[in-house]
Amino acid sequence: MYDVKEFYVNLPSDSSMNYFPSNTQSSYRTKLSAPLLLNGEWEVALSEISIPRNWFNVGDHNNSYTVLYEKEDIMVTDKFEHEIKISYTSEDVDAFWAALNRKAAKVIGNDKIIFEYDSQAATVELNIHKDVELHIAKESKSLYMAFFI
Repeated sequence: MYDVKEFYVNLPSDSSMNYFPSNTQSSYRTKLSAPLLLNGEWEVALSEISIPRNWFNVGDHNNSYTVLYEKEDIMVTDKFEHEIKISYTSEDVDAFWAALNRKAAKVIGNDKIIFEYDSQAATVELNIHKDVELHIAKESKSLYMAFFI
């Protein structure tokens, strides 16, 4: 015998009228073509029902359906420009990057943008939050940085 995990049974109300002549559409029994032996636990579900009748109490005034769904709206956010100015004397490079990080945290918030200077490799790594843009431009003799949130 096959190891059946699931199956469907159609049970129309008029399929066994020879065996059950008093069947009606709302109350009936059906003779199966073969016996069903269900051992153990089974889960039963009604997957479809058909009611072939007009219901006069369901008219255009109350025949409505509601569909619920989640919708994500795209929200346009304004960008705010923040200018960060620091004073720096050229004696200590580590002090420059520390001062720039402090000023950036004060103006736009902690962990939005962090410069990490590696004195051994003489490189700078920039960690920037996903909602922040950094625009760097040289204006006259000074370096201009604009942060957009």
